[in-house]
Amino acid sequence: MSDALTIAERIIAKFGGIRAAARKGNWRPTTVASWKEAGFIPAQRQQEVLDAGADLPDPVRPEDFFERAA
Repeated sequence: MSDALTIAERIIAKFGGIRAAARKGNWRPTTVASWKEAGFIPAQRQQEVLDAGADLPDPVRPEDFFERAA
């Protein structure tokens, strides 16, 4: 099993965690937690996440939704 963070975990971490992401994006914490559990953020929610994370110290960018090459 890999210790690498999933796409969702990396993005949620930029917000400061599940509850912080939920507050910032006006989502339910259970919604954000389901993204973390799945390991990805559904395509239909990605623009919302980009918009909510645009002004973070480490902004959410489109490339954050893709796996990084090893």
